[in-house]
Amino acid sequence: NYYFRSRDSLFDQVFNEAQEALVNMLDEVIESDMPFKQKIENLISVFLKETMRYPYRELFIITEMNRNDVIDSKKARAKKVIAFLKQIEFEMDKGTIRKMNPRHFTLNLFSLMAYPLVTAPLNKILFGMNDDEYSELLEERKKLIFETIFP
Repeated sequence: NYYFRSRDSLFDQVFNEAQEALVNMLDEVIESDMPFKQKIENLISVFLKETMRYPYRELFIITEMNRNDVIDSKKARAKKVIAFLKQIEFEMDKGTIRKMNPRHFTLNLFSLMAYPLVTAPLNKILFGMNDDEYSELLEERKKLIFETIFP
């Protein structure tokens, strides 16, 4: 209680720090001027590298994100997301990626990346894998996700 007046205040600070590092790295990739395919390849690489480095951060972020005050504070990110959706739509119009609602593309991309991390304990048991083997599987997944999006 010396530094934080409440448990919620402590969790808010930890959540913000945990999410800020990843968000800043993803923003750097998303806002870059690199070609779209390279941007997505980098996004996959950065996301998986960071989330594999801190495997429980994703679970913590997801749990904390479901609090209304956290969701309300993230509404400011909407402009960045809308700009990224416009880039996706532009690439769809060019034929770079399959045409769909750009929101579905984003949901699919982050689902392909995040779900195996969130379900890692179960997957390790079901697949009979240790931590190193599962990390290797996730490393292989970077290329697989990219090739799924850009066949």
